[in-house]
Amino acid sequence: MLEISSRCHIAFSGNRFAIERRDDNAQFEVPCDDVLVIMLESEQSTVTSAVLAACAERAIPVVVCRKHLPVGMSLPLDASWNAAEVRRLQSHALRGEAAARRLWRRTVRAKIFAQAGALDMIGAGAVARLKRLADSVRLDGAETVEAQAAAIYWRELLVGFERQNEGDPRNGILNWGYAVLLASIGRALTSLGLDPALGFGHSGQSNSWALACDLMEPYRPSIDRLVADAGRGGLFSDPKIVKANILALFALDGPAKSQIVETVRGYREFLDHGNESRVPYPDRPLVA
Repeated sequence: MLEISSRCHIAFSGNRFAIERRDDNAQFEVPCDDVLVIMLESEQSTVTSAVLAACAERAIPVVVCRKHLPVGMSLPLDASWNAAEVRRLQSHALRGEAAARRLWRRTVRAKIFAQAGALDMIGAGAVARLKRLADSVRLDGAETVEAQAAAIYWRELLVGFERQNEGDPRNGILNWGYAVLLASIGRALTSLGLDPALGFGHSGQSNSWALACDLMEPYRPSIDRLVADAGRGGLFSDPKIVKANILALFALDGPAKSQIVETVRGYREFLDHGNESRVPYPDRPLVA
């Protein structure tokens, strides 16, 4: 990932991103093939339109931050030759409400099992209770069980934690990690011509990333566990270490990259066959 956290200017030339750091005029280049995501953390950074076009052509997400929190993301309109056909398939699958509901149940169950795995990995309690909740997810009321599991999960995972507390540095790191995860799934979706806005679980006309939000749910505990480990290890004094640990999941040889590709490919098969079991999810946090 290319993270811009200081005042920089980014240009594009010869299949490389050319970066000039304004504070000391240092210059360096990064090959496009080495970049999974561009994260613009500095509000004083500038980017040429050639950079944005190059990212769109290569399906490289560009995530924009404000006050170090992600607020926007760009992805290509058409990264696959059959994008229009695939989008028609997506719309047809969503009209078959029963198939969409079955896949959402599978997604929520996988997320809760992964949450139980995260608690198990750090030696916390309530693991068996979360697994029982995962087994109890039905076609109707999945959101209620998901909320019950979340209340138990966060209480056990992070001491004194509230997800809505913006002043808690753990929330900032979680949001940062989720943004990398969302961008990675969005990139995989667009590479197969899938529209990230056509989701099967998340709804709302204002959500342009509904499908990416759906498929990322069982991956969230992989980020959560690293943040919990960082808190126990006293690493929040140096957020760069925590971010590096998160990025290791999404490296070219990292476990998240290959698993996300398999999940997205499985969703593409689901559109053809309506069989939710074709969508593979992790049922435990991924470990780099």
